[in-house]
Amino acid sequence: MKIRYHPYSLPQASKGIQISDSRLTQIILVSFVLLTAAGMLILPGRMRLAYPGMAFLVGAFLYFRNPALYLGFTWWIWFLTPWVRRMIDWRAGWVEPNTTLLAPFLVTGITIISFIQYLNKFDRIYYLPFYLSSFGVFYGILIGIAGNAQNAVILATLNWFVPIFFGLHIAVGWREYPKYRQIIQSTFLWGTLITGVYGIVQYSVAPAWDRFWLENVFEMGNTSFGRPEPFQIRVFSTLNSPGPFAIMIMAGVLMLTSLRWKGAMVSVIGYLNLLLTAVRAAWGGWILGILVVFASSKPKMRNRMAASFIILVACIVLIAATEPFSSIILDRVETLGSIQQDGSYQARVEEYLKILDASLFEFVGNGLGYERDGLRVGFDSGILDLFVLLGWIGTLPYLGGLLLMLLQLPQFVQRHFDTVAVAALSISLGVFSQVILGNVFIGINGIFLWGFLGLLVCAHRYYSQPSIAPQKVEIRQFNQNRLSNPT
Repeated sequence: MKIRYHPYSLPQASKGIQISDSRLTQIILVSFVLLTAAGMLILPGRMRLAYPGMAFLVGAFLYFRNPALYLGFTWWIWFLTPWVRRMIDWRAGWVEPNTTLLAPFLVTGITIISFIQYLNKFDRIYYLPFYLSSFGVFYGILIGIAGNAQNAVILATLNWFVPIFFGLHIAVGWREYPKYRQIIQSTFLWGTLITGVYGIVQYSVAPAWDRFWLENVFEMGNTSFGRPEPFQIRVFSTLNSPGPFAIMIMAGVLMLTSLRWKGAMVSVIGYLNLLLTAVRAAWGGWILGILVVFASSKPKMRNRMAASFIILVACIVLIAATEPFSSIILDRVETLGSIQQDGSYQARVEEYLKILDASLFEFVGNGLGYERDGLRVGFDSGILDLFVLLGWIGTLPYLGGLLLMLLQLPQFVQRHFDTVAVAALSISLGVFSQVILGNVFIGINGIFLWGFLGLLVCAHRYYSQPSIAPQKVEIRQFNQNRLSNPT
């Protein structure tokens, strides 16, 4: 008898066992939160290992017993782990590198099971892009092992491979799409609200743990986050830096377009935080994303969205034009009209010119974990990063797989209108559009890119089943229990 270790191949439980599983899941999640909170207060130093271990065990349980909740848990771990790390460091002392940050990689890395299970189906058009891109990463790993420091190769492998695993895992779970749809809407509604409120508090108050963390970051030479004082911080909320938080909050407000007035109200907080990050690339990504939403929506929905958007813009302009928010926002907006005098822009151009000539002729590549001038490549290189690390041999399959999905999936959205699928497309394109200004393929940025591409494939497969009639089914927010399951 062959045992299949994928959550979707587990036998259906009886009703009584399902209730028991639900209670057990609640107990495990509540226990995880309480143990984490208690550990940060009582034994913060021990939590650097205990927190990733507990997160991994909870993630493994949810992966096999509740795939939809596993997705929600994984997103929350990515949202909150940097804040947990700051709290631990504040109480136990600064440590760099910090094992606390392994938690999201361990939880998401469980999806390698899905990746391995579907290896024999790599040639299917739905899954081929994931395996094609993973071949490019695997090539980079082999080159890295041959010539780079092993610790750097391991860290880079996690950053590059885990997002692809996660995206494929979502894609193969198409039978669970209605549940995935609900949990992702709920996660990003509450995620935008909670991280947004904390971002405003961070900007206005500058909590002690955030100031402590910023002071240590400044000592390491990074001064781009503002100053560790109230009203002087570029908001990064519960994440590690303004860039990833800007992408997270951009994804949040775009996903909230799939909801109605509840989403619009939370979006006000989200948009204010997006402005307070002062990340112009994310602003541009949001503009592209919102245009995709409008272009992909039905005429009636466009009118409703336009009315909501006008109200949102009015609220945001009023808030952003008043102190203490106006200084950081207006200063950053003014740089858009004088980009040639902007120091950040000039530094980025100088960096690009420095590596452009060499990177375009990197046929073999330097491999994952490559260090240039004592620093690992991957912070602010974008497309050039692919050529430096993977060379042409690795870059062509990686970009080929990614572009294959980006070119095919918009056609699906036009055929099968689904507000969450539209939001997923807008997020994917919004994140990818920032590739010139930063590396969107790795870490949490890659999780957003590959995760929402996987969700699009998941929706595509779900609606492609003969038992689903998308023209007769209108999936409304938080009521997916009314849909019939696909056969």
